[in-house]
Amino acid sequence: MNRRTACLGVATLSLTAGIVLAASATSANSAVPVPLMVIANHLTLDHLGHNLLTTNRQSLLALDRNPLTTASFAAGPLHDALLDPWARDVMKDLVACALATKQRVEWTPPAYEGAWAPTAEERAARAQPDSPLSYSGSMGLCPAWADPLWPERDKAHNATRASCQELVSACLLAKNNAFGVRVNISARGRVPSDKPGTTRMLQVDAAEKTNYPWREGAFFGNIFNASALNTDFEVTLVAGKIVRPSLTTAHLDDMIYKEAFVCHPQEHAAGPQYDDTIYMQRRVCARSTGGGQPGCLAKHVGACQSYAASVPGAAEMGRANVCEGAPVDGTYTGPCTGEAGDAKRWMNPVTVYLRQPCDVFGPKGCQELNENGSGPVAVRQPPVIARQPPDPIIRVPKGDPPPMDGLPAQRKAVPTQLSGPKKP
Repeated sequence: MNRRTACLGVATLSLTAGIVLAASATSANSAVPVPLMVIANHLTLDHLGHNLLTTNRQSLLALDRNPLTTASFAAGPLHDALLDPWARDVMKDLVACALATKQRVEWTPPAYEGAWAPTAEERAARAQPDSPLSYSGSMGLCPAWADPLWPERDKAHNATRASCQELVSACLLAKNNAFGVRVNISARGRVPSDKPGTTRMLQVDAAEKTNYPWREGAFFGNIFNASALNTDFEVTLVAGKIVRPSLTTAHLDDMIYKEAFVCHPQEHAAGPQYDDTIYMQRRVCARSTGGGQPGCLAKHVGACQSYAASVPGAAEMGRANVCEGAPVDGTYTGPCTGEAGDAKRWMNPVTVYLRQPCDVFGPKGCQELNENGSGPVAVRQPPVIARQPPDPIIRVPKGDPPPMDGLPAQRKAVPTQLSGPKKP
């Protein structure tokens, strides 16, 4: 991955009749406004791939076994996970994806700010120095996760929990935003309905279909499975200090989440005009620090459906029919499979649509991806992506929070350890 062209991302989140991820209620080209809720999104691969909440096994187990409520974050692994500023960044998007607008989760940080390194925004958001931080729902992909009896439900609950985790995982993966490029994205899929055991398609109105015509692909899998976390990327809290992993070139092609996947639309051409493998790798592997950074959020596994006979270079783009069944109103509904031959089938993919194919790269990144350097490609025309060898320089992600030295001496505290079980 070339450091000049590693710039891509997703920005914010809004809920209409379907789901629209948007940076603002209007776009730069004065298109039809996106109505209703709009919340800021700035989720980088660095944060989603290296935080104490979703890349720590004990935290993932706690998220799986507990409801997404204030009480669950009052003490224990989930409270301690949010001592990490990167985890709190992920928490905003996790709650926004999972819960509905009237639902929220609060977290009360330690009185000593050196233990959790608040941002200026977080300080400003607190009414009093001892006030909790509040994370609000928006999309409502899984409002049942806030049920206090979440871990005590019967077999029907287990099915709901699986669909919830898959939908929220796909939402977080789709919101990957390497360089803070603010771009509108329409995300569509099938979600649980009000009647237990049934689902419904998120409705998309005519204006949204018109304004977001370019199908980018589908995300699916589960990043909340503790046993599927690549332990080479695990972040721990030891003696009050955040320990992020030291990575080498050996990790360049490794997946952070072993159950996270993306497929590209079968209508995209391969070869000299459009290479979905390169596009998707930069979509889910690019970091804010650029360069040949090790680790990817998801694995590109091929075309969501069968390649059309007219699509050139299909053999280079991976296997076909990653997702079964014809798309419903252009939306992949699954089941989808990760690696070829996998028995596990993912029932809840999220399909992403863009205004135009270069949106996720931003104007500068799009210009760099155009072979002749002439600027963004035309709407509905695939970008020209030059093949580049991986950058051999490994840069440790910048922006780590200050070391946590614990509480002042006069306020003695017992260190918390979230290291999880040792590898055999």
